[in-house]
Amino acid sequence: MLTEQLKELKEMTDNEIDRMDKVDLVQRMLASIGDQDPELRDHLIYTNFAKLITEQHLTTPFMADILDICMDDDHLFYRIGDKETDAVFTRSFSALVVALILNEDVKGRFLSEAKAVEACENAVRYLLEEQDLRGFEEEKGWAHAVAHGADLLAVAVQHPAVKKESFYPKALDTLKHCILRENGVYTNEEDERLLMVIHYMFQRGMDPSLLEKWVDSIWTELQDKKEHGWSNEYFHMRRNITTFLKSLYFLPALIESAPDCREKIVAYITNDLKSLYQL
Repeated sequence: MLTEQLKELKEMTDNEIDRMDKVDLVQRMLASIGDQDPELRDHLIYTNFAKLITEQHLTTPFMADILDICMDDDHLFYRIGDKETDAVFTRSFSALVVALILNEDVKGRFLSEAKAVEACENAVRYLLEEQDLRGFEEEKGWAHAVAHGADLLAVAVQHPAVKKESFYPKALDTLKHCILRENGVYTNEEDERLLMVIHYMFQRGMDPSLLEKWVDSIWTELQDKKEHGWSNEYFHMRRNITTFLKSLYFLPALIESAPDCREKIVAYITNDLKSLYQL
């Protein structure tokens, strides 16, 4: 039984893992990656993928094969566009495995340049196409598709295969798409996971002026939405934007690199509060 085998795997020594046949086990893990049982999906399948990948128990060709599977239409893009269905668990946890493998390639290149670029581009595509915004489901555990997609994009922006001058604006546009959602409010710290994408872009030398223009564009979108009336969609968008900007204000990289952007955030949110509540 897969559950029992994975429980045993968590307790195995490195030597025991290296002696076992992992191909069949990994294939069964991939087949159940989106299982509705949170114990199997999250605490056993994902954590054992993390163990096998980060502790280098899999060959690099095998990891490349796993990456291909996780990025296909039966995994990362499985029923993409669905809302409120269990398909989200397959997509979301496939994103985490892609992130694990791509991060190993950041540390020591083994993927082809084309495959690495494809994985980075798929990080963008996934967040643009994912429609299920649920965080935690009481009986089925974490869906967290946006957060897991953010984790993947945070790895992608660090990858040496991407060209910063073209990929960073694309990554910011993707974050903007996520933040400007009107069909739901993020409640499970998705804003902080999205924030990590900006953190790593700053670490790799992003021009602060690029972020300033991006903040301006987000705020303009909110004001345009406000012109159409105080709808439920407007307040969803406002909540997501202001929560994100408040978190962005405290990002250490922003404090160090973009003081003007921080001042702009303060001005925008202060003026918005004064306008909304007639202060």
